[in-house]
Amino acid sequence: MKDYERIRAEVSKHFKDEMEKLKLEIIRLNNENADLQAENFALKKDIQKYKNKLESISDSQKSLFGLTEAINNLI
Repeated sequence: MKDYERIRAEVSKHFKDEMEKLKLEIIRLNNENADLQAENFALKKDIQKYKNKLESISDSQKSLFGLTEAINNLI
């Protein structure tokens, strides 16, 4: 009977330890997710800023910009 109690206590402790590790991993992943969401928001804001800049450029400036890019790629 003592072996049974000892084994049960070991299994219980192991299970408790694993649960604690999983809780910590969930907290770490939640923090990482929050950081990534903040980064995603900032990147979307930057994309919108550049889209607005591009939309405000006149057609002649757009063609010049394309030509400049083509020349830069040749260099």
